Amino acid sequence: MISKIKGTAGSEQGDVEQLCQCGRETSADSRFCRFCGRDLREKSLCRTLSLCSEYTFGRLSHGHRKGQAPGEVGLTEHHLTTISMEHADRVAVRWFTGTEEATNGADWEWWFYAGDIGFGMRVQAKREEWDGTYKLRYRPNKGRLQSDLLIEDAVASGCLPAYVFYNRRSWQSDLLPGSLAGCRHGPVGERQFGCTIASALVVQRALLLSRARTSYVKDRSLPWHRVLCDENESEGRRAEAPYRRVRDLHRAAVKELQVALNEECRRRLKTGSRTADQK
Repeated sequence: MISKIKGTAGSEQGDVEQLCQCGRETSADSRFCRFCGRDLREKSLCRTLSLCSEYTFGRLSHGHRKGQAPGEVGLTEHHLTTISMEHADRVAVRWFTGTEEATNGADWEWWFYAGDIGFGMRVQAKREEWDGTYKLRYRPNKGRLQSDLLIEDAVASGCLPAYVFYNRRSWQSDLLPGSLAGCRHGPVGERQFGCTIASALVVQRALLLSRARTSYVKDRSLPWHRVLCDENESEGRRAEAPYRRVRDLHRAAVKELQVALNEECRRRLKTGSRTADQK
């Protein structure tokens, strides 16, 4: 949920001076901070995420053709480092170690905030394989499903559980029409499906089937730059628009998961009834 965040602060700007992310004051007409060299002009988070998607799409396409597709760790490091460097004023990122991931099911946690208001997500990244599938049934240390660990730990931590998918193919998402009207950055291009995002409950729903259908997961994921775009909001409300989109994805996934659980329960009851009649 949207909540107050302690210990975070955005950049401040007065008539004469502005505060760089390094904490030093610079004149308002400066383009670069003379202390750390940072570009002082506000940058587009939506555009940064879009560029990360295009990078992923190109790297995976090239890598699969050459038989040396980049791994999830390398792609994640590239993206999170870029986001942290460009947008530390409104996105806080925490990487998890391999040991932590085996326990909480997450590759990273990030918080999107405006001032001291924001929301957090626990995220697991999956790379599209050569055949177009994702390794969704992974069990750390051959224990519980990674998706179950992610959902439980995210909820306990006050975060929304999500999957980010690294792709080399595009598709027409079932959610795309009408879902992203808040973003002003034009139609979604093929390469912008390089990074898509979905509620972790979508994966959990897919795993209820005897075979995890990749098409089900893809149809319910969206390009991450459009979901997390905050540029139609005023500075003090930037966390609200992406939060609404992530929340709506999660709520839709909850409904579909509940329907699937009810169907599975009825199926088991019928199977149990037939077994009892045969005895």
